[in-house]
Amino acid sequence: MLSLLASIGFLGLAAVDPVGIAVMPVLLTQPNGIRRSVWFLLGSAVGITALGIAFAVGAGHVMLRLTKDYPWLEPGIEIASGVVFAGFGLYLWWQQRHGDSGPEVSDSLRRRLNLGGGKLFGFGAGLVIVQSLLDVVFIVAMVNVGAKNLPVIEVLIAVLVYAVAALLLQMAIVAAYSMVGRDRRAVVADSVSGWLDRYGARAAVIASIGVGLVLIASGVSALNGGPSLG
Repeated sequence: MLSLLASIGFLGLAAVDPVGIAVMPVLLTQPNGIRRSVWFLLGSAVGITALGIAFAVGAGHVMLRLTKDYPWLEPGIEIASGVVFAGFGLYLWWQQRHGDSGPEVSDSLRRRLNLGGGKLFGFGAGLVIVQSLLDVVFIVAMVNVGAKNLPVIEVLIAVLVYAVAALLLQMAIVAAYSMVGRDRRAVVADSVSGWLDRYGARAAVIASIGVGLVLIASGVSALNGGPSLG
């Protein structure tokens, strides 16, 4: 169980969410920004956890049957996902070379970030659910959890570890903003925005290609009887 939690935690940290990070300075600089950021993060956490449990439990029944007949299937999924993720990283690199500056908060997203607390909670949950369904790291993580056929309480623990790891950077931004004096809070928000402008696209490229290579290596290792993220 500990090795599974470690691999799930790694995958959660690898699930870089530039949009979620870019949203934080916008929320924090609004009136009652810390409270609103917490509402958004709580919605994101609940969304990831609910979807993760549903996905892991559902995938568990399917994967348990399939892996008995096709033991190569789980590592095969890791390899295929790694290829997709590395390819996405190369695509981001190509975009960066052609002038794409990286993730930005669109005007429509800004309008949604002006919602009230409860609606902001729901928007955070909905946004992260859509992102997770398109995120191969999330899918690989939940397939790995589901394939273990764990009791529901252990599935919940594994999914919570993933959720905390996936949201760790956003929580760190809110914590840093909360701990500094009011006169320095604008500096923290500007620093996050500035870092995203300068390095966000590059970080996404490195993370995507790096995670893709790790997934490919893990799948190849599993096919040869060695250790893997699963």
